[in-house]
Amino acid sequence: MSIVTPALAKAHMNIDGTADDELISLYIGAAETFIGNYIGRPLADLDPLPDDLKLAVLKLVAFYYEQREAVVTVNATGGDPASNADLAKQVSAQIEASMRGVIVDEISRQARPGNTLNRRGR
Repeated sequence: MSIVTPALAKAHMNIDGTADDELISLYIGAAETFIGNYIGRPLADLDPLPDDLKLAVLKLVAFYYEQREAVVTVNATGGDPASNADLAKQVSAQIEASMRGVIVDEISRQARPGNTLNRRGR
């Protein structure tokens, strides 16, 4: 069972209609698994789920959704089309790594003593 509902994810991304519901559900599962693996326990084990983790899931779902058809165009001079396509793939990979880094940084902050993922300090 997902912690974040498709309806909440769609509201977060301002999406109407049902055309992408299956895709959004897939992204929710992937985001929850990524964050759960990072913190070392499934999000379903956290009751209640802290709002900051729910927001992290929503942001990662939005990133997956917005980048599903991301096209990176490289207008480089002196490069052949194959080199430009390779450069575009590298840039795209760096953008995804940066977004994942933002999520990981926030989860790390919340794991510090006294924060949401580490209540031992309270």
